[in-house]
Amino acid sequence: MSIAFLFPGQGSQFPGMLHQLLDHPEVERTLDEVSSVLRSDVCGFDSEEALESTVSVQLALLTSGVATARALIEQGTLPFVVCGLSVGAFAAAVVADVLSLEDAVKLVKLRAERMIKLYPTGYGLSAIIGLNESQVLSIVQAVATDHEPVFLANINAPLQIVIAGSDAGMERMLEQARRQGAGRLNGSMFPFHRTVPCSSRWPTCCNIVSLRYD
Repeated sequence: MSIAFLFPGQGSQFPGMLHQLLDHPEVERTLDEVSSVLRSDVCGFDSEEALESTVSVQLALLTSGVATARALIEQGTLPFVVCGLSVGAFAAAVVADVLSLEDAVKLVKLRAERMIKLYPTGYGLSAIIGLNESQVLSIVQAVATDHEPVFLANINAPLQIVIAGSDAGMERMLEQARRQGAGRLNGSMFPFHRTVPCSSRWPTCCNIVSLRYD
C-alpha cells in the first residue's frame, strides 16, 4: 500500500493546534527549529487572537505539517508521495527534502506579510460546504459584478468549494448558497488564488533559497 502525506492550506487552522501536536522528539525539534528562525516561540502563534493574522496562520500550518510528518516518518510511516494545498506546499517541499525548514519559514513569513500589503481591503475568501462545483458556479455567475466580483477559487473536494472576491459579492454569494442548504468553513481576509486589483506601488520581492535536487 502506498502512503501519501497531504498538507492543508488556510482554513484548517484552529486555536491550540500547536499545543495539541504529538508528544514526540521530532515535534519538539521542529518547534525549536522554527522558533529559532523566527526568534520567537512559534507556539505563541496558535492562540485565537494570533490566528486572526494570516502570518500566524501560515506559519502555524507549516510548523504543524512538518512536525507531524517528521514524527510519523521517525516511527516508520514513510510517504510514497507528498503534496500540499497553497501554503501546505511548503511543508510538502520540506518533507520531500527539496527545501530546508529554515528557508520555508522565511518564505512563508514573507509570503504572508506580502499578502497583507498587496491585497486591498474589502476582499476575502470563504469555503462553501454542501454544494458541488456546478451549483457554486451558477451562483457566482448570478451574483458577481464588475464592481463586486466573486470567483470560484479552489475545488477542495466535490462538496467543498472555495470562493474569493469582494466582501459584498461574497456575502450575496453565501446568502444564496445557504438558501440551497450550504454551510461555510473558515474564511480569510485575503482573496488567495484569485486575481484582484492591487496597488502597483508595492515592488515584487524575490528571495533566493537553496533547492535540493538528487
